[in-house]
Amino acid sequence: MTKNHLEQEKQSKFRKIVRIAIEFCVELKDCDFLFKDLCWLFQDYGGDKDFETLFIRELEVFILAGKFSEWQFPADVVETYIGHYYISKDFMISSPELFQQVIVNLNLS
Repeated sequence: MTKNHLEQEKQSKFRKIVRIAIEFCVELKDCDFLFKDLCWLFQDYGGDKDFETLFIRELEVFILAGKFSEWQFPADVVETYIGHYYISKDFMISSPELFQQVIVNLNLS
């Protein structure tokens, strides 16, 4: 196995863990745990921006599916999300429509 293959496998497993964790919070309707504990855990995971990005990308799937329509998103989470699009050129170039859809689907009240 190559180093690249191991890294891809690691990211795939991490993506599954993130998705399960988000699903768990959605089922329990536990906004505080998702956005105060879990979100920051993934942001701080080894100081690796790739893991934070994976968390945000997986969160997008749930936002677009309307799973958070009744939840109010904390301002710092929205700020982090928007920051990813401004910092990461490939996000803005490849998916400005996705970015717009996610923002429209957020409950920012």
